[in-house]
Amino acid sequence: MYKLLVGQKLWVRVLRHLVLFLGMIFLFSWVAWSRNEDQHGFWQEFVMVTTNAIFFFGYAYITVYLLIPGLLVRKKVAFFILAFIAAGLGLSWLKFHFSDFIFYHAIA
Repeated sequence: MYKLLVGQKLWVRVLRHLVLFLGMIFLFSWVAWSRNEDQHGFWQEFVMVTTNAIFFFGYAYITVYLLIPGLLVRKKVAFFILAFIAAGLGLSWLKFHFSDFIFYHAIA
């Protein structure tokens, strides 16, 4: 268990991130399902939360693992700001279209 918390091997880090990702998805799915007045099924809430989580976590990973080391550490602050905004707008555009697809697929 200790290795999962502090280990630096790639497979340990990936496993740690997957546990966090899945834990957050199930927690937020359960909260959304329990607070939903329409009482949609749990799996419908799970799909919605998973879709949002993929884009939010994706934005965080792009920022932490690509933009900060590639631009901010190298003191390219203006490029970092532009890339940060562009990544956010791009992922928001993708999420909008992907969510649209899921919504229309659910009601069709």
